[in-house]
Amino acid sequence: MRWFYYHPKLQKIQGYHFGVLCCAVVSAAVLIINLILTIWGYKHYGVHDGLGTIYEGSCTQYKRLAIWLHLAINILSTLLLGASNYTMQCLSSPTRQDIDKAHRQRIWLDNGTPSMKNLFRISRLRMVQCWLIAISSLPLHLMYNSAVFTTLFDREYNAFLVSLIFSLALHSMSVQYSLDPTLIGLIVKIRQP
Repeated sequence: MRWFYYHPKLQKIQGYHFGVLCCAVVSAAVLIINLILTIWGYKHYGVHDGLGTIYEGSCTQYKRLAIWLHLAINILSTLLLGASNYTMQCLSSPTRQDIDKAHRQRIWLDNGTPSMKNLFRISRLRMVQCWLIAISSLPLHLMYNSAVFTTLFDREYNAFLVSLIFSLALHSMSVQYSLDPTLIGLIVKIRQP
């Protein structure tokens, strides 16, 4: 990172500007990683009915895979949320000019802490940028984990063909679970592909 401080054009970037630049780099990196993984997943697994299947198989192996996928997703979403949070705090913090203007009007501003009050006292551009980050960050962070989800299909079930005596006997019993094998007519086990 030392080269960053000695670069002639970047020496002017100091204070919170440097932090916001780092957050922009982190957000761009997360976007690039998302694009690369999405394109790779599309080419490698394909899409059927709007969904891509990453893995089909045993539940225990899927659980391990799901843990690692969700860990990666949560790391990326935490980086993105942290970057947007820092940037929003910087955008909503009053500048020296904002504070001087507020003091001339006998109004106080919150300094060093996120405040909704400050949003109405800063420049309109910074306020719009702050709201855009807030509106886009929260749903993105909440929906990020739904990118990978589990569907369990249990297509094996039992079908019973029973006699009328059995159904009348079951109906007259007050729900007892002991089945009399003499009343069952035919048991069929069906498995769908």
